[in-house]
Amino acid sequence: MVDARNGTERIVAFVADDWDELPAHFGNAWAEVFPRIAELAWALDAAGDPDRNAVLAMRLAMMFAGHPTVGLRLREAAEGTRGQGTGASEPVPLSAALGALRARVAAVAATRYTEIFAPRSMRPRERGVVTVRLTRTGLAASVGPDRVSLDRAREVELHLHAPSGVFAVEGDPVRELMIPAGAESETAAFYLTALSPSATGLTLDLVQNDVIAATVRIPLPVGTAPAAVTEQSAVIGAEVALVSPAPADLELRILETKRDGGSVLSFFLHSPNGAAGYHHFPAGEVRISGSPQELQRRLFRDLESWHGSRGVRRQRALGYQLYRELLPPALRAAYRELSVLPLRTLHITSDEPWIPWELVRPYDADGQGPAVEEDHWCVRFELTRWLAGQAGPPARVTARSAVFLDSSDPAGAEPLPAVRDEREHLRALARRLGMADRSPDRADSSAVDALLDNETGHIGLWHFAGHGDVSALLLADGVWLTPDELAGPRQTALRSRRPLMFLNACRAARQEPSWNGLGGWAQAWAGRCWSPFVGPQWKVTDEPAAFLAAAFYDRLASGATVGRAMAEARLSVRQRWPDDSTWLAYSVYAHPNTTIAFRPDVL
Repeated sequence: MVDARNGTERIVAFVADDWDELPAHFGNAWAEVFPRIAELAWALDAAGDPDRNAVLAMRLAMMFAGHPTVGLRLREAAEGTRGQGTGASEPVPLSAALGALRARVAAVAATRYTEIFAPRSMRPRERGVVTVRLTRTGLAASVGPDRVSLDRAREVELHLHAPSGVFAVEGDPVRELMIPAGAESETAAFYLTALSPSATGLTLDLVQNDVIAATVRIPLPVGTAPAAVTEQSAVIGAEVALVSPAPADLELRILETKRDGGSVLSFFLHSPNGAAGYHHFPAGEVRISGSPQELQRRLFRDLESWHGSRGVRRQRALGYQLYRELLPPALRAAYRELSVLPLRTLHITSDEPWIPWELVRPYDADGQGPAVEEDHWCVRFELTRWLAGQAGPPARVTARSAVFLDSSDPAGAEPLPAVRDEREHLRALARRLGMADRSPDRADSSAVDALLDNETGHIGLWHFAGHGDVSALLLADGVWLTPDELAGPRQTALRSRRPLMFLNACRAARQEPSWNGLGGWAQAWAGRCWSPFVGPQWKVTDEPAAFLAAAFYDRLASGATVGRAMAEARLSVRQRWPDDSTWLAYSVYAHPNTTIAFRPDVL
């Protein structure tokens, strides 16, 4: 181990630099380790006694003897290397290193549980109350194993969404709660009246820093049977990012409710950073006729069947149709005002998984003033989406290591020659950035299983290129990997790490029904594992798909956000292959301002 008296600055700097990987490394012990790190961080004194600082730094260093990156850095700093290194011989001043470590410590949130009390059921014209608080222990902690991690420095906004015509909420449907450092939050109460029978319930969004951090669904049927007067405690677990992304210019919150045998979409328009002047504006409802899944299947079949100039015309026509038929009049009227503003980022948080919002192409000549005519939303904006659920999108992913799974020539399938170039481009980029490349020589089922079972807590970037579909990926030995295999300990490890996943395989981002909800890769990675996810919704062509992936990573490596990197990559592919719809096919499940920090794995 490094001589602490001569290396106090290095020890502190290394721990701060690798902070994002610590929860995954320590696992369940992190809750016990973190307070010890925090105590040492505040005990160190940049202007204090060097000998005392050295002892404290040594205690800090000993906690990381087995850590794959911090421990290795400390050993190499002590022993020296023959390579050129990365400047480790010039440590930052202790004051700067301590500032970085203390900022990391301060960013860790307090653990809270949601405790929601609501009637079991209601009858029409009956008045009821739903109460919400964020607790540390007590009933919630004993009932629910999950937790809500919220930033102590910001208040939490609770947005209650009640289906129109089913419930009427009294007063403002938004409440604010503070998270006291050493006490329970206050209790927020929502009073409502049931209007008509329905099997649906309520939706509660937890919002911090104008970003939806988590979504809770509260079952509350309205029927003709006598109301259940006994209240039920609903303990909902939601893992919230410790650091929120920078707010977007525009956000669309889209709620789906089942009504009279169909689906109704309710739209709320918001400008989180104030660029557009809308604050959770109720922008109307649209009823979808027929099965959303069948409508999606027909739309994608249409996109896949046309090529060349005819295909481009069909893309444009379908984009106009989505804008005209899916955006309610109130939202289109608001959009006319927004079209003249220099808005850049758009984030969509939706309950429904079926609609390709990337394809939407605004055209409106019915109102006053000049006609609105814009490109598809995925290039008009830096557009991303997210599935409403237990966690919001992460602000940042730190990637010190990567896995590229090449399935370019699997048994019994058509070879994909561009995949090899895609793999080599990405591996060269990883080498240039100093990342550890944990790619197997052959992406067969045994190698992929070994990675998922043993390495998920440390890998920051996963990339698959080859044949696939919404329900499976074809590995090199002809075995199919399915989304439901990201479960159990694998899911727990992925949640702690939240890596970026890019599945460059046909239809990988499409959703499909499962036993009790949604299935598919987007639901597995973003919905269950809370990780940023990229993939196409329909068939893509080999060479343009490889080119888009390379362009996307090149831009991320230059510092672009996820939203900007994908928008620029799309335009590059469209410019080179204007008659191919590959550039339009991709969905990005993240926040537009999410960043990917590529870091060297070792000194």
